[in-house]
Amino acid sequence: MAEINAERTGSIVTGRLHNGFLHHPYEGVLRANTRGQAVTWKLTAGQLPRGLQLNASTGKITGTPAEVGRFAFSVAASNAQATSTREFTLQIFDQPLDPYGGLTSRPCAAGQQEHFYVEKSGNRWLLCTPDGNGFWLQGVSNIQADSSSGDQGVSYAAAATSKYGDTNYNWSNQISKRLLSWGFNAAVENTSAYMFPFGRPAGATLLPLAPISLMSRYALTNDSNFGLRPVKSLLDCLDTEIYTGWIGSGSTPDVFDPNYEAYVKGRDAATLADPFWSQWFTSPWVIGITFDDSDELFGIGPGPEHPGTDGVIHPHIGWIALAASPVKTHSPRYGQHYVDPRTFSKRELVSELMSKYATIEALNQAWQADYTTFGTNGGWPRHSTGGSGLLDEDGSSAWLGASDGNLEIGNTAVKSDLDTFLLKYWRRYFSITRNAFKAYSPKQLFFSPALNSHGGISRKEILQAAGEYCDVLAIAATSQAALDISAEATGDKPYIFSQVIRSANPDSSLWRYPNPYGQNAQSQAERAANYAELVTFATSTAVTSTQTLPFVGFTYWAFADSWGEKANWGLVTFLDNAYDGVEAVPAAGVDSWGFPTGGEERAYGAFLTRVQEVNFGSIGALANSARMPTGRRPRK
Repeated sequence: MAEINAERTGSIVTGRLHNGFLHHPYEGVLRANTRGQAVTWKLTAGQLPRGLQLNASTGKITGTPAEVGRFAFSVAASNAQATSTREFTLQIFDQPLDPYGGLTSRPCAAGQQEHFYVEKSGNRWLLCTPDGNGFWLQGVSNIQADSSSGDQGVSYAAAATSKYGDTNYNWSNQISKRLLSWGFNAAVENTSAYMFPFGRPAGATLLPLAPISLMSRYALTNDSNFGLRPVKSLLDCLDTEIYTGWIGSGSTPDVFDPNYEAYVKGRDAATLADPFWSQWFTSPWVIGITFDDSDELFGIGPGPEHPGTDGVIHPHIGWIALAASPVKTHSPRYGQHYVDPRTFSKRELVSELMSKYATIEALNQAWQADYTTFGTNGGWPRHSTGGSGLLDEDGSSAWLGASDGNLEIGNTAVKSDLDTFLLKYWRRYFSITRNAFKAYSPKQLFFSPALNSHGGISRKEILQAAGEYCDVLAIAATSQAALDISAEATGDKPYIFSQVIRSANPDSSLWRYPNPYGQNAQSQAERAANYAELVTFATSTAVTSTQTLPFVGFTYWAFADSWGEKANWGLVTFLDNAYDGVEAVPAAGVDSWGFPTGGEERAYGAFLTRVQEVNFGSIGALANSARMPTGRRPRK
């Protein structure tokens, strides 16, 4: 028979085969453009991994791989008219894994437990599965089916529904398979409930979960009446004629308000009482829980000592508390009326200063200020009322520095006093959220919100408080200096490299728009190189002073490109095509599970090819690291 090309009847349209795992069942499918004619499949060169077979009539490759490596082979699809041949490679990952993705060759000293846990093994922190095996977290954030339409007039949700029949259980099962084949092993914050490893149909492909609970956001409106009354946002208590910094969606709560603690406890209690959501606290598949998104918890990000690479600096919560109104009765922003109008954080700060200085004259001397009382004298805001009391402070006083709240000043007494309050604020925040959580789920891991965002470093008081209360810190550190500075503040704690974010808009479905937030990769290959650099840093870099390897994994933002932010952060396009150099192209094709690919405006480069190598290499690096010398302990 004559050889036929890709456009003619019988041509093989499968683009590539997905990766497999040693001793785990594999199923891939080869498809041809049959035009209704029967096709016969045959292996013509090379070999499949031992344990796999090619079905001559269906084109399915099935079985359980019994050997590892990269296998190259050729297949032929023949019908009555012609034969088409194509070369494929199939990678079988060489590490035996437990059901959660833990390395059975890298046991943890504490053995089997009810939940994921952390332990120190030599100079390396380890995240361990409930089966008691080392687990290198490679999580993906924001696995959602967004309904916003892109430049081609099709939303991701519409494309996924056309492809899988829905954006719930069929969709989530296939996304789980794809992520595993790319070397990712967990679904993390902002993930669809259809991806959760519970409530799924029997036989579903499951990924461990690390969810996020937006506690502070919901406390501001007393969502679902879990608390007694709504809690004020400190940013909402500022006079915007004075404060020139960013407010945006900031939900920085008044944590000294007793209603904040009441809301946190109430929401956690309701979570445990709910038949579905209680599984966040009880399922062994849940790695740990993060409370609050750092983008909303404004003030937790970089300080002026180590600003973000994009110039971002978060305001100092001490400055914010001092500048806030001492009372607030109504919030148009949140549509709330406050029965108790007091701003508790401001009053707590003033109380601390009264305790330290005893007299207003002593405070004035230290601060080089001109207050007449610790209370109010003329009213807030100071700049318009002429108020001269400490409670009247609105941030306009010269000794507090610029009105952006960054607290870049030379007065060491002001800076020291507000730094002391900053530490107290974040200790209060972390202690409330941790203690409530542990009351309902004592053995689960408590994760911090993302620290060191925007490539900067959070203020040391924030890092210190997080280190005191969190089991695992979600922390970004892109250099040895950043890692060492962070570790000095947090102490010896396990880290997750939070939110690896890279984009290459020019070589993506967002080619019409510039790269966001200072990122500058011009191609998917360059984007992959940037990804590799960050992940390699996390896997191999130790704290200088202790030689401890603190990272136990990383999270990647995000699963799909973002239309709202015009950002090529995704592993897939808006049409659900993987950035692997094969799927995200104009020509129609089929993936190795038999689902359609292609339809893009342009052919985009390969990001995932390198990502797969890095991800599987990272897991292999953990497996090959120094073995734990002690034996396992029995299950508790």
